[in-house]
Amino acid sequence: MPLPNILEFTGTNISQRKFQQAQEKLLNYLGGEVTTKDEFNLNVSALNMAIAPKVDKTYVDGALAGFTNGASKFYATLALANADIANIGIKDKVEIGEVANGGTWYKATAGATTLTKSPYDPLAQAKLYADSKTESFKKNSAESLFDFNDSEKNTVAKILANGDLVLANLGDEGISEHIKNLRSVAANASENQSILELRDLDGNLVFNFTDSGDLIFGGGESLKALANKEGDSVVRIPSRYELLTDEFNLLVSSYRNLSHISDLPIPIGLCGQKFKISNKTDFLNLKISQPERIKINTPYFADDHIVHPFLCNFYREFRGFKHLLILTPYQNTQDIFENPCVYGSNDLLNFELLSDMPQPIYERYPGSYNYNSDSFGIYDHTTGEFCVCWRNGSTANGFDLWMSKTIDGITWTERERLTPLSDELLLSPNILFNPLLNKWVMYSISNDVIHESFAGNKFNYRLAENLHGPWSEPIFIDTPFTSWHQETRYCGNQFITIINDQKITGQLYLGISNDGLTWEFNNIGLIEGAHLNSYKASIVPSVIESSVQFDIFWTSSNVANGDDLWQLFHAKTQPIQIEGA
Repeated sequence: MPLPNILEFTGTNISQRKFQQAQEKLLNYLGGEVTTKDEFNLNVSALNMAIAPKVDKTYVDGALAGFTNGASKFYATLALANADIANIGIKDKVEIGEVANGGTWYKATAGATTLTKSPYDPLAQAKLYADSKTESFKKNSAESLFDFNDSEKNTVAKILANGDLVLANLGDEGISEHIKNLRSVAANASENQSILELRDLDGNLVFNFTDSGDLIFGGGESLKALANKEGDSVVRIPSRYELLTDEFNLLVSSYRNLSHISDLPIPIGLCGQKFKISNKTDFLNLKISQPERIKINTPYFADDHIVHPFLCNFYREFRGFKHLLILTPYQNTQDIFENPCVYGSNDLLNFELLSDMPQPIYERYPGSYNYNSDSFGIYDHTTGEFCVCWRNGSTANGFDLWMSKTIDGITWTERERLTPLSDELLLSPNILFNPLLNKWVMYSISNDVIHESFAGNKFNYRLAENLHGPWSEPIFIDTPFTSWHQETRYCGNQFITIINDQKITGQLYLGISNDGLTWEFNNIGLIEGAHLNSYKASIVPSVIESSVQFDIFWTSSNVANGDDLWQLFHAKTQPIQIEGA
């Protein structure tokens, strides 16, 4: 198999699949028969001793013409040939067998007493070929740790002591220098034309280096434009741990070409990433303390009571914010105000009600008694839309779930129903897509109205092929505490949940799962020290080098808290170790 061309790695239409094919071709090429560095150097030394200085083509052609009708003779040594020179004709080709003077010789003139080395000598040609293959390597000052030779013993690649890789077909510069040159070209050009495009396996643009020194992302966003935005916003590039899992990456890439109508950023914790918690016990044993409360103004009151927080963090800003917080106002436990609102923040301390959009997104239906509650967010990978969802109904008439979607964070769709009206409580639901199951998974706390197998409420999940259902019967999961509200998120390629016990302990509890179906819990509460009885909480992972820590938002409840009900708190956990997955 031939050595791949550099354009197979850096061409203008390289897809992930083509890049992988080029890598495989290179590895197959380098995996052939190789010689050691010492063997190669010995061969070159022998060639240098056996080869006369090079000549030009005219001289070679003239010498070849002299061999046209001559005989071919062989002598073991040059001395034997010279001793017999009287019997050698001018047109005869003489082959010498000894190593020192081996090769092709001839009698230059009728009166010559010694033979002349032929310029058209196989060893000389071999040296020319070897020189062309190895000349580039001689110029690199770094020591070679490994030489890779083809079946003809020609060095085609070297791994250098400085960590660089040199390929014969690319000249004397290492791969790092070629990449550096590409960057410098992009930075020094003046016209906004593409010099290097990288595309996914379906041909969709991932990012584009322009000759104006800019970097354009797949959604058309310019790095320069982002860097020059007002304020001190920074685009944080995910680490290798924070990349989407292969399953999610394939899903997002595939749908981008088919039905994506939005390029809003993906909220952290709503899709799987390439890491896992090294020790699940470390997560289950995390602790936080209750800090000072966060004051938030709602569309109804300043410094209002609020409930049902759902946090979204982003690598790329959402309407100029690094974080979104979905919540419902709840002034003095009056459900007329319990309607979903969306806030932005850049420090998780100060929150701004998003402008240029309906706030709240929807109020309750007019007419017979009902109320909204239990707000949460969904990332729809099939369209790229961000969705805000909530529960509506009443205990007497049943509950259903509703959703409004956006492609830009400003314009929101008419509300649409996600589940039919049911006597199930569907407390604090949230929905994730599980690519290994190829299904949407809804987590909630609910009663068993179908089989009445227990009293009260339990943590559960149900499955659907489509975001709009139909949804399966709930699968109930036992917990070592009384469950009231929950939130379940991705943490790398694992799942985590945070559940509050409203009736007995007033605590928050953690759970973790490898598949989202089978769970482990800690029966000891998360909050240490003095604290108000807790209500629904939100949890989002944040990777820092080779560790992860968690932003946790929660509110106090109206149970035994006096005037301190429905207050918002935020705490960050200590970091715990992660590893690649």
